[in-house]
Amino acid sequence: MPSFQGIEFDHTVDGVTGLLRQLSFTIADDSAIAIANAALPISCIRVTFTPGGGLAVGVPFEHRWTPELSNMTQRWLQAWPIFLAARRRYPDATGHTLLCVNDIPDVPGLAFSGNGTGSLLIPDADFIRHQGYAALRRFARHAGQAWNSRRDQVFWRGSSTGNPVTSNGEAVAAIPRIRLVRVVRAWQRDDLFDVGITQLVQMDAAAEMIAQGYDIMATPVPQEAFGQYRHALDIDGNTSSWAGLFAKLLLGSTVLKIDSALGHRQWFYDRLIPFRNFVPVRADLSDLLGAAEWLRHNPIASQAIAARGAELAEAMSFEAEMAAGAARIRESLRQD
Repeated sequence: MPSFQGIEFDHTVDGVTGLLRQLSFTIADDSAIAIANAALPISCIRVTFTPGGGLAVGVPFEHRWTPELSNMTQRWLQAWPIFLAARRRYPDATGHTLLCVNDIPDVPGLAFSGNGTGSLLIPDADFIRHQGYAALRRFARHAGQAWNSRRDQVFWRGSSTGNPVTSNGEAVAAIPRIRLVRVVRAWQRDDLFDVGITQLVQMDAAAEMIAQGYDIMATPVPQEAFGQYRHALDIDGNTSSWAGLFAKLLLGSTVLKIDSALGHRQWFYDRLIPFRNFVPVRADLSDLLGAAEWLRHNPIASQAIAARGAELAEAMSFEAEMAAGAARIRESLRQD
């Protein structure tokens, strides 16, 4: 049986309605939320702001329950509080909108990450369910490591997400994260870099055997460990790294952001300014070594970029971003 936050529920109209009530994911009068079946892709829900301050939610119940549908359902449930915030903030608003929660939105509408497909971007499910990364903010403020005591290296850890692959060595090697680690380790510059894959995912057994033959693996570390290094890499997986980029900025590392080959963006990317609050790196990695050497030889400039990145992340409070996201939801409402 499906579960969310430890609560089991049926993936039916009554089951989801009951779940929202148990979680208090409701308006003051919980009868003001109506759940119904809708003919939609498994990655989408339709949210209608009804007259009188209610919400009607169309959910694709007719699909067979699968791990993918489970993942999509978890995501929209995690993001549900932002729709409640929008409903409370704009009690007179009416109209309907789509939320697409998959990694690459397949229809226009609201989304957590976009790549030029007509998506209106709102804070992602990770940001919402972790209250704007409240725990990590507290850690950065009170237990963050001083710049001078950090290791003067470019650090990265992550799984091999990128594209599901089968037993094709060329396809495995082309996964951007695997390629990153192989390229960097081939330079043999351990003085500058500490990068590694922590888990092989989205591969069949044959592809995994190919990947295990590469010198790419490393021990997993907690997110806070990025703050032990002066510099941190950010690279897409299946989509934007979601919590990854925000956390690296918040922890006060100079973020070297590798350009998205597919143009993935999150809701705050228009606030990223090259060489002011992050350092851009080409998708082909041709300037990565030079960027790392520049950071090593320009510590004052590097520290200033890191500080401005941290200021940017700190300024994006949960309350402010939820309010801005609510406004974006209102903007997306259609009357047809």
